[in-house]
Amino acid sequence: MSGNRITGLIGHPVSHSIGQIVYNRIFRDEDIDAMYLAIDVHDSVLPIFMKSSGFMEAFNVTIPHKVSVIPFLDRLDRTASEIGSVNLVINRDGLKMGYNTDYDGIDYALSKNGASVTGKRVLVSGTGGIARTVIRYLLDHGAREIDVITRNVDRARNKLDFSGIGILQDTDKDYDMFINCTPLGTFGQGNPFRYFSFRPGTTGLDMVYNPVMTEFLESIRAAGGKAVSGMDVFIGQGLRTLDLVFGIRPERLFRMYSEEALDEIRQS
Repeated sequence: MSGNRITGLIGHPVSHSIGQIVYNRIFRDEDIDAMYLAIDVHDSVLPIFMKSSGFMEAFNVTIPHKVSVIPFLDRLDRTASEIGSVNLVINRDGLKMGYNTDYDGIDYALSKNGASVTGKRVLVSGTGGIARTVIRYLLDHGAREIDVITRNVDRARNKLDFSGIGILQDTDKDYDMFINCTPLGTFGQGNPFRYFSFRPGTTGLDMVYNPVMTEFLESIRAAGGKAVSGMDVFIGQGLRTLDLVFGIRPERLFRMYSEEALDEIRQS
């Protein structure tokens, strides 16, 4: 494999990502002449990187660039435009095209686990690009009530310009679903809902995938609820990414290599 088609991930940091392992093994098995790189791009370096990013056919975008990358793009697909968050950039015909495949990942994860947001009262933790995607998904699929919990209410109101949602610093309301859109829980560190009590039937969705079962999800499961891992979100958005860039959806390989990569990281 010479790696003529260069793809990858940009963010800060990117050391937690398993994408480099997963995608490169899929390219090998599918006999695709491509390579996937993980590139740590500091906020201050983003404009320079975007100016010189034409050498990459496509790249995923993670924290903290999912919103800040948008001014550097020529076009957005409808989903990315409506949400205001991009996690995939494709260089095509000299244009930088922005896509949001996180939306597909959320739908894949919930469907895979038999979970629905319709008619549910939902509490979201986080105000970044993935939170914007989650809120758009909740609105599109008929959530009954949507609240966001955050330490800085004024800042959150500026970042989350959706009508029909509550932005709270604290709450004692009863919810059917809790969704973590923060990095808390990565490598087993932190739980955004540690002061909440869950009841049987509650659904928890975590965007963190390392570990697969975070402290938050373990609490949901212990209470008799349904735990939906960020691993399924990662797989769902990855399958959509591969479909858009290479025209393939290798679900079995993506899941197998994602699980292998986490095992290897834990043992290293």
